[in-house]
Amino acid sequence: SIFEVALRPAITVVVRTVYPATHRGAAMGVIRKWSSLVFLTSILSSAAMLSQWSEQAANVISFQMLCAGVLSAASFLAFRRISIPRSTEETANHPEQPAGTFRQSWRILRRDDRFRRYLVSSFLFGFFGLLYAPYVAAFLVRDLSLGYLPTSIFLHVIPSAASFLVTGWIGQRIDRANPWTAWKWIRLGWGLDPLLLATAAVTGTIVPGTMM
Repeated sequence: SIFEVALRPAITVVVRTVYPATHRGAAMGVIRKWSSLVFLTSILSSAAMLSQWSEQAANVISFQMLCAGVLSAASFLAFRRISIPRSTEETANHPEQPAGTFRQSWRILRRDDRFRRYLVSSFLFGFFGLLYAPYVAAFLVRDLSLGYLPTSIFLHVIPSAASFLVTGWIGQRIDRANPWTAWKWIRLGWGLDPLLLATAAVTGTIVPGTMM
């Protein structure tokens, strides 16, 4: 997850360069839609393997981590081969330099207050999300006595299926609205996620069925 999160700024740069702002949300919606389907398939396969060979769970997990590392390395190499068009102005001003340099990046950080706030919010969002995410699975397995397969269904399959169905539509809506406003509501929903989890842990022991 750390490497995947670290790659996101580069993906954002590619998307901003390749797709016009008027269609960017729709394009990303389609990309995320099919990514969700791939994610869902891999999660189900992983959970099925762990359920099938539960007595060898440590070895199965090691094998899956090795596969994940190989596939991630392959994806980085594929991403590196994407051709990014440079504008005529960039080519004229910096014919031998890449479009983005450390000095240019530092100038943006120093001058663009909105971008700094975006980076801070992204750091908080990603860092604390990575902190609490492993505890969700542990809570379902230890406290609710769920196996690998039902845990994966709750944590990944249902969200991925929903993402596959609606992300393309959401992307088109974002193109017609302010993307900052849309991102605000998305982050608010993610921020409520651990709070809802804590609420479910309390109410589920009081009123049957409310944990759902």
